Amino acid sequence: MGETLGEVMKPRWGFDRIWSFEPVRECVIELDRIVASHNDDRVTIVPAGWWSSDTEMLLNNPGALNASIEEIAGAEASEQCRFIDAAGWMAENIGLEDEVWLKLNIEASEVAVLGRLLDTGEIDKIDHLVVHFDVELAGKFSEANAMRKRLNESDVPWREANRVMFGRTQEAKTSTWLAWTNGSRVGFSLNMMEHRARRVLWQARVKARRWARTARPTR
Repeated sequence: MGETLGEVMKPRWGFDRIWSFEPVRECVIELDRIVASHNDDRVTIVPAGWWSSDTEMLLNNPGALNASIEEIAGAEASEQCRFIDAAGWMAENIGLEDEVWLKLNIEASEVAVLGRLLDTGEIDKIDHLVVHFDVELAGKFSEANAMRKRLNESDVPWREANRVMFGRTQEAKTSTWLAWTNGSRVGFSLNMMEHRARRVLWQARVKARRWARTARPTR
């Protein structure tokens, strides 16, 4: 919780304003605590998620990594949460002269939100966009692919999270993406190589454990 926020607040990135949108009440409390501990008046925590309109929806497994507006089999909890029109918020708060970084990791809401931003033209205000397609966790691959196609055809400067966010923590992953957008290919490449090396090592360990099990003599 708050790792992304902790990274973007670092002076090295030089952001003038920072907004974090969070619909889960307990998470809002924790984010407010983090901001207060840094005494950073650039940051505003908005107690709502993004959607294609102003509404309230049920969020399953709130606060968990697999939180989603989609149905989750065996969900342990749910919370009625507030969501706001992403395009409406952009229209009121962001100008064409602003340089905008947007990280979308919004519990399977990304297709609806991106569609709304594209339809209204508000997406033209975004200079650096990274998207987590959480909707695929609900098996909606066709929706994700259709949105990828729309983004590519609209010339939106976007990247998919799994292509530019590498590292052990959300803080490291966010740093890698920001390094890319700021032209720091060295920082990006180092994190990417470390990620790939750790993946190869993990795969080797898995294979070794499987080999050990199959090679164990039977009694």
